[in-house]
Amino acid sequence: MSLELKWISLCLALVAGEALGFGADRFALAWPVVSAAAAVVLLAGYGLSLRFWPFAFAFVAGAALALFASASRMEVLDEIQVLNGGRPCRGVFEIGYDVCERKDGRGARHASFAGDLRGIPVRVEMAVCGDAECPRQGETWELVGWLGRRDGLFGGWRRTFWVRGRGSSARRIATDGEPALAAVRRDFSRRVGLGLGHEPEVADLNRAMLLGERSRIAPETRRAFVDAGTVHVFAISGLHVLFVAKIFSTLLALAFVPRRIAGLVLVPLLWTYVALVGSGPSAVRAATMATVCCLSPLFWRRSNGFVAWSIAFVITYVRAPEMVFDVGCGLSFAVMFAIVAWVRWSKGVRLDSACSLGIPAIAWLAGVPMAAHVFGRITPGGLVANLFAVPMAEAGVTAGSLGLMASYFSEPLAVHLNNLSALATGSLAGLSRFVASQGWSSRPVRPWSIPECIAWYVAMVLALLAARAVILRRRRRL
Repeated sequence: MSLELKWISLCLALVAGEALGFGADRFALAWPVVSAAAAVVLLAGYGLSLRFWPFAFAFVAGAALALFASASRMEVLDEIQVLNGGRPCRGVFEIGYDVCERKDGRGARHASFAGDLRGIPVRVEMAVCGDAECPRQGETWELVGWLGRRDGLFGGWRRTFWVRGRGSSARRIATDGEPALAAVRRDFSRRVGLGLGHEPEVADLNRAMLLGERSRIAPETRRAFVDAGTVHVFAISGLHVLFVAKIFSTLLALAFVPRRIAGLVLVPLLWTYVALVGSGPSAVRAATMATVCCLSPLFWRRSNGFVAWSIAFVITYVRAPEMVFDVGCGLSFAVMFAIVAWVRWSKGVRLDSACSLGIPAIAWLAGVPMAAHVFGRITPGGLVANLFAVPMAEAGVTAGSLGLMASYFSEPLAVHLNNLSALATGSLAGLSRFVASQGWSSRPVRPWSIPECIAWYVAMVLALLAARAVILRRRRRL
């Protein structure tokens, strides 16, 4: 069994164990017994040098993690029911990067963000009265509201904390001042908009693409990106981490930093960027993969995309077993895996020139089952639009990043670079509006079942293997 296949099998065993654990949550209090069984498997397998003991250990450990998570959440829910006796719950929330503001059909203002209520991950839905301020990143709020107990997708632990109606309240708790990262981010946001005062909408697109400030995008523009299947370019994810890594790598090469130790400089820069843009889950996963790949030369090893993907996968699902129910997390890993597989496939058949061109298409193909399963929609327009959207996004991020750096020593140069970035993002917006206006760009479908999604991925793998066999056979004949 190859190294890549061993790592991938380990990931599958872990997530299978977690799925089994959550499915058997009625036995959640037995998690210490299952943990002890995992320790026995570890010691016996390693001591007896059994062939498949790592996979058995990953499976049992995954089940133990899921049972422990289930027991912890059941305990907290029971505590809330007993202590509050039907009254609203009180909680203190640290406001993160993902605050969304909106107005309903009657003009009432609402805010929502991710939070943690006594150990339970929740989505806070908060009514904002009159001209009161919405929560901002870095602030701490004391909220009184109602915990929604609806189960989420696949029965996962999805909870909503409603701060509205009778008995609810919201109060900002005084802090020691604005966090340093928030102040730096606000300064970056100003610099990204230099020279774009005449095009505020395009400046907001630049900020969204480079810094993840998506709340600035107008609703009609956001809808066009969604219908065109290009909205992912504004979610700080592996795509943006890849672009920023390429920029830093080029600058380090120009500074004659040896490749073997370049990772020691590149990795802190990447994680600083991820922290500045809010440490979103997709960005953290991508940065983890990049860290493994960049530090490999330091230990005299070649970087391996599948191993890096597997390490990020294991860290994510060990740290938060409930992510097994998170469709967004699954989509992110499926797309990253498809891209890594495509790069390996194209190099295997010596089609390096087609590698970059095929990445948008393979990423779209990997995302089709998730979109069909969750949203009941397929965006054929995204297959066409992303062939141009990804290069446009790379150009926009590159020019915007260079403009941000240039703003510290030459504001006129920063203005020119920001306008180049605006040209790319403006073209991307125009392309998305055009594709979205076509009737075939977004089609509703019957939501796919899990077996149908699995069949799609199996078909993708078989198609790549068949194409590889055909190409290699023809080359042998020549």
